[in-house]
Amino acid sequence: MGCANTTIIDGRTLAATKFEAPPVPDDLVARTSLIERLSDYADKKAIMAIAPSGFGKTTLLSSWKSIIESQAGRPSVSWLTLDEIDNDPARFWNYLVAALEPFVPDFRSLTANTLSSNADKGDDYFVDAIINGLEAAHRKANKASWVLIIDDYHVIDNAEIHASFKYFLRNAPRGLRIAISSRTIPPLSTESLIARGQILAIDHNDLRFDKDEAELLFSPSNQEKGSPGFRDEFERLYETVNGWPAGVRLASAALKAHENPIGILPDPSAFHSSPVAFLVDDLLAALPSPSRDFLVSTSFLRKMCAPLCDYVLERSDSETVIEALQRENLVLEPLARGNGWFAYRSPWAEALRKAFSRCDLSEQKRLHARASNWFERYNMPGDALVHACASKEWDRVAWLIEKNYMAFANQSRFKLLSKALQNLPRSHFSSSPRINLAQAFALIGSDSPQEALYYVHVAERLLSVNGSAYRDSDRDRLRAECLALKATCAGQSGKVVEGKSIIDKLPKEGIGDDRFLRSWVYTAAGASAARAKNPGEAISILRECVTVAKSAGNVTSYLINLYFLARHYIDIGALALAEEVGLKAASHRGAFDTKQNILTQLGNVIIGMIFYKRGDFDRAVEVLDESRRILSRSKGTEFYIDAAIALALVQRSRGEYTASQATLHEAIGSGGEKQAKRSVLVASAYLARIQLDAGQKASAYRWMIDCDVSADDEDGTLADLVVLARARVKHAYGKTDEALADLNSLIADSSETRKNGTLLSALVYRAMILGASGRKDSALASMRTALELASEERIIQPFLDEGSPIIPLLERFPKSSALPEQERELARTIADRVRNEQAPDPQWLSAKAVSPLTERESDVCKLLVAGYSNKEVARSLGISENTAHTHRSSIYAKLGVSNRKGLVEAAGKLLLT
Repeated sequence: MGCANTTIIDGRTLAATKFEAPPVPDDLVARTSLIERLSDYADKKAIMAIAPSGFGKTTLLSSWKSIIESQAGRPSVSWLTLDEIDNDPARFWNYLVAALEPFVPDFRSLTANTLSSNADKGDDYFVDAIINGLEAAHRKANKASWVLIIDDYHVIDNAEIHASFKYFLRNAPRGLRIAISSRTIPPLSTESLIARGQILAIDHNDLRFDKDEAELLFSPSNQEKGSPGFRDEFERLYETVNGWPAGVRLASAALKAHENPIGILPDPSAFHSSPVAFLVDDLLAALPSPSRDFLVSTSFLRKMCAPLCDYVLERSDSETVIEALQRENLVLEPLARGNGWFAYRSPWAEALRKAFSRCDLSEQKRLHARASNWFERYNMPGDALVHACASKEWDRVAWLIEKNYMAFANQSRFKLLSKALQNLPRSHFSSSPRINLAQAFALIGSDSPQEALYYVHVAERLLSVNGSAYRDSDRDRLRAECLALKATCAGQSGKVVEGKSIIDKLPKEGIGDDRFLRSWVYTAAGASAARAKNPGEAISILRECVTVAKSAGNVTSYLINLYFLARHYIDIGALALAEEVGLKAASHRGAFDTKQNILTQLGNVIIGMIFYKRGDFDRAVEVLDESRRILSRSKGTEFYIDAAIALALVQRSRGEYTASQATLHEAIGSGGEKQAKRSVLVASAYLARIQLDAGQKASAYRWMIDCDVSADDEDGTLADLVVLARARVKHAYGKTDEALADLNSLIADSSETRKNGTLLSALVYRAMILGASGRKDSALASMRTALELASEERIIQPFLDEGSPIIPLLERFPKSSALPEQERELARTIADRVRNEQAPDPQWLSAKAVSPLTERESDVCKLLVAGYSNKEVARSLGISENTAHTHRSSIYAKLGVSNRKGLVEAAGKLLLT
């Protein structure tokens, strides 16, 4: 068992410092959860803390030892630090026996005597003697509990020691718990014990500092700590070292050395280069030269395996080198268990790549080119494209794009496509239809349909000029791709009729059974259907779109159409179905460029909207604020604005009028910059409604005058939203009959097409207007229909938004036997909820004072109050500038004012603003 010729030596010849745990640092970060896990060791044979250097293994075990020693009724605890010189079996076991002596007085002497009296049993009896001696002492001491901590076991590479210690570990007495720290996984065959829960394993992920723990190492003043500058600096620092405790400590020391720690992180001498580079240089210096050269020469690879490294470096021993590096557990981490792929750990990766960047430029390009060839040969086109771009072999880059752009689009790898195309010389755009179509796909993926359309037209022009250079089948396919992209652009832009007319042409253009291209056609159909007025028809098309996209493996089309489908389910009031689809989209992960790809957020936006509809405002804010934050950094403008609108509506429902308006203003500004006209129109309509509820009537009125969306607009969703917002504005300005007429028309249309979400809002609006106008019976009838519609899915948000004015209407229903119990209970619930809410009531139902102005003068007055000039008033109302001036003079005379300020005050008294 590897203990031949081992004898127990006099303890006075052993180094006493090896039995002393390192002192706990003054700035110790309490690892409470880890200490609790360590302390729950009663049913464990051993504890193993395995992580690279700098992860705080020794500090954790040392602080745990201190805690154990401070407790009453504590177990006995002993410490042993190993060194490379301990690779001699006799030396190793003598030190281990000495470390056990605190548990058993004179254990060295007892063990020596046992060995002497059993000399005939051979050398392998040595470990058995230790085990038997401990077991006897354990029984004698009333089953005392002992903890032995062995630090730095990774220095042991002697196979005899591993074999004997493995035997000791498996057969140790029940009262002894052994804790081991190591940079590498010890070859002790402990996998089965870990799997059965007999060994507690703590790795580098467990040992990383979370943000709260990392922040404890910094001690700026409270003012600095709370400042945005410090927070930004700290966030960047934490992300740089990825929770690596040694990196956090080194960075903390660097920051504390400056009088003002804010803003020093970009300086390489402060952190990012100096401490990490020092550690990496130290690491590299300790490695054999072949390993060091291998690390630098392969550091440009974001993922690596032995065959790839062999090909790139033109060698045949990469597997051996990687196995050695993996055993060290310092710089490599496996990307998945047992698949042979690895990546360099951070922050070593960054430092090694800096070293690679100092290599000869032609050598860098050569290695990237070889990597590109290998990845392309083994059907990994994305990686092949990345390395081709790095090698600056632009003809190869163009070839890879032309060959794979449809696959990249179907996998939502728009960021990859965009980056490659951005660097591609423009000469390729002037000669290749496929390069232009690839650019169009990339722009569609970033919600830029108008820009995408430009490149589609370029591709069509190149086909018309050079069509004879293509086979008939290739030419027909490219033409079909052009039509599919044009239909998608129309759908994204809300041009429903145009999109449908293009889709109708596609079967004639040789689309055939091409699944990928069919899925893109269905994306176009889904985008167009999503704007259609008939939700039943839209849902039918979108279901088919989802099926086709899924079968084709088109992740982009699949998730976008799931999103539109869920939105339509919300529009018809089918929240359960919307939730099912939203959860399906939210749980879908896979072929995305990054973890925070916009498509991963679509399902979360749906879930947030459903929380909102059901009145669960707190959960809605939590989900939507996170999605909006992520989407704001992407190019998915429409989806970002959708999330912002939903968040703003929740904020408005909670009475946070200022916050909700700020959210929408930010979204409208973003949409304007990116020319997302439809999304801006939708957000502006919601903003007008919120402004009206907040009492800012002039702003809402100005929106109504400027909005050019009609009730029969081909974009049904937008048209319905505008009708609802205008009805509220009209009533607020005394045009109640016009408001009711608009709502009645919308109710009739929504009933026919089963747009129950729109129908519910219109019924509640109508009930509120009728109630405010003294038509109680009609108001109750409208409210009753709304309750019946809302009861099955428990949609309460439209009722809650009306505040306390809705309570007198709702209070009539719980007492009415004419209503089913479900509707009566819902009315009771909503009324109680409104009473408990502290949100201010919306002001759009306020009573009006009698105005001395004519209807036309009232219109002019409202525009003047809103800040319009005579010329703008004339243009808005379709009158001459002289007529506008005449009305203005009459208004001033009737209201007894002489300037704009007086007009605003007088109009406010008349509730005209």
